[in-house]
Amino acid sequence: MKTNSIKLFPPLIKIVTDVIHTINTDQLPIDKTLAPILKNKQLGSRDRRFIIEQTYDIIRNRSFFDSVLNHWKLPTDVPHQILVNLLNNDVQILNPEIISPNFKYTSEDLKNIKLTDSNQNSFPDWMEKEGRKDYGEEWDKIAQSLNESAKIYIRPNTLLTSAQTLQNKLSRDRIDTVKKDESLLLVKKDNLKNHKLYLKGHFEIQDWASQQVAILADIQEDQLVVDACAGAGGKTLHLAALLNQTGRIIASDFNDHRLKKLTYRMERAKANEIEIIDYDQLHIFEGNVDRLILDVPCTATGTIRRKPEIKWNVSEEKLKAYITTQQQILTKQSPLVKTGGLLIYATCSIFKAESEDQVKWFLANNKNFELVQEKRFLPHIDRCDGFYIGVLRKVS
Repeated sequence: MKTNSIKLFPPLIKIVTDVIHTINTDQLPIDKTLAPILKNKQLGSRDRRFIIEQTYDIIRNRSFFDSVLNHWKLPTDVPHQILVNLLNNDVQILNPEIISPNFKYTSEDLKNIKLTDSNQNSFPDWMEKEGRKDYGEEWDKIAQSLNESAKIYIRPNTLLTSAQTLQNKLSRDRIDTVKKDESLLLVKKDNLKNHKLYLKGHFEIQDWASQQVAILADIQEDQLVVDACAGAGGKTLHLAALLNQTGRIIASDFNDHRLKKLTYRMERAKANEIEIIDYDQLHIFEGNVDRLILDVPCTATGTIRRKPEIKWNVSEEKLKAYITTQQQILTKQSPLVKTGGLLIYATCSIFKAESEDQVKWFLANNKNFELVQEKRFLPHIDRCDGFYIGVLRKVS
């Protein structure tokens, strides 16, 4: 919060309460739940900021706030969570009595409470256990970083512009960025989806770690590239830009409705050479693919900074189901790769069971592939989503 003190208003508290109830009950994404509410013209900019910040912070820190309220013997409802969140942000509450009569706690009282690691990090117990298994004591730094607000990166579409040119043009519109490789990091969050350069296809909003998939694929001109888990096509568009209107790029996904946005995005990005093919027809390319991209479905726990609801919507059972799906995709699509070609396996999961361990499993069962390199991106180190990329070469 940018202010040191705040007066609470019951209508805003009710809006936040209703939004969080909907998110928790229907397991809906926060941004989609908030979108229609924030269009209410009766809400001022300060009201919108309060609703957004309280919603994200409470979903992000739910178990931490509940533990504090249990310690203070107060109800663990949304209005009381708002009180704890404001204290957690060192905000003085001018009228806490409208929520809790005789509420006398301060930010210092909050800091003096000692909680278990899982409650302090505000992750479900099973995620806490999985994280500590994978990272040991470093998990606390990872968890803390995942609880922070995400950085926003944009990827210049090199079919139409360059990073330097785009940076200069955005700067003239008072949108400041910092270059990170050929990516641009926004200095402050701006909604750029209505910006004229975005609408003209000059850039995509894509996390820096996600951009590394196409880069590590080491695309060469005139190659046959298959993106078999293309989704909405963010990486597909990047691959097309690197191919520079040469070669051939195929986009597919076993969940074909995820491809619906790609046609429009292709036209906007002037990447019309992308071909969309049914997932079950990819076998026609068997043994001929230079680069196979498998950005597989996963728990998406590496993206918790931008989608904190993932913490509470993903379970151990879902993790196991994703692991099975990932192995099925690897088994089904790896024969597409030609001898000497590369398979790029990627997940936006923080967990090794979906990432490093899956590559080990695949290599143990496919002796005709070898590991070329693997990269693990961590939010507290790389200032991006938690992400994994493994590059495998088919040797025979």
